[in-house]
Amino acid sequence: MKRYLILTFAALLPFQALSIELKRFGKKDFESPVREFGVIATKSGYFPERMFAYVGEKARFFVTSTDESPQCFLLKDHNVFLSAEKGKMQEALVEFKYPGRFEFYCPSTKFKGYVTVVERPGTKRKIKREIASEKKTYWTPKD
Repeated sequence: MKRYLILTFAALLPFQALSIELKRFGKKDFESPVREFGVIATKSGYFPERMFAYVGEKARFFVTSTDESPQCFLLKDHNVFLSAEKGKMQEALVEFKYPGRFEFYCPSTKFKGYVTVVERPGTKRKIKREIASEKKTYWTPKD
């Protein structure tokens, strides 16, 4: 009887450890998704040149180079500057709060690319509209 109890306990132990790990990675940890991009600076430019993300997502950029010459990764409007060195990986985390087309480039090499950020399908922005009957139809002086 004691042997069966020990075997049962030993068999259930991995499941208990697995359930603890699954709870650790629950929905609360992934409220804001993180999109990861690997960017390689080469002699002919960036690979990939164009990337895509949704509004509200965080993006993690991993940047490296295949060339010995100095290169960099500068993401406009997001205060990201990473040096691209051969054999080393640099990373930065950015949150895209509004839609647009954001350019990344390196001033020393003149290479550039784009990150396109769009609204998620099915999400509507609230547009404040004025009712015509409530709108002022006469001129008022401004301060």
